[in-house]
Amino acid sequence: GTVVLLAVIIAKYSNPYFGAIIAAFPAAYFSTLWIATKSQGLEFTKAIVKASIPATFGTLLYYLVVYWTYAPYGIYIGTIAGYAIAVAYVAIAEKVGKRELKRYLYN
Repeated sequence: GTVVLLAVIIAKYSNPYFGAIIAAFPAAYFSTLWIATKSQGLEFTKAIVKASIPATFGTLLYYLVVYWTYAPYGIYIGTIAGYAIAVAYVAIAEKVGKRELKRYLYN
């Protein structure tokens, strides 16, 4: 209830798009976690939560690029640009993550 209230307030006083983002976030993530816990168990769900923060940032980058590129360049170019930025972020995050993990494990 609190998240919906927050989404309505944000939509009313700022921008309806921000309200939609606030409303969609819990629906998308909490339902996924609930289903994962019921079907795969708590340990599997913990792994999802651990990876969700960097993954969420990659998704956010995709959304922002699409938002900024659809109007001037069209849906196809905007989608390709969004995926390209998201994939580049994932590649960089994976390299940095592996390097940090190695440093942590071997030092």
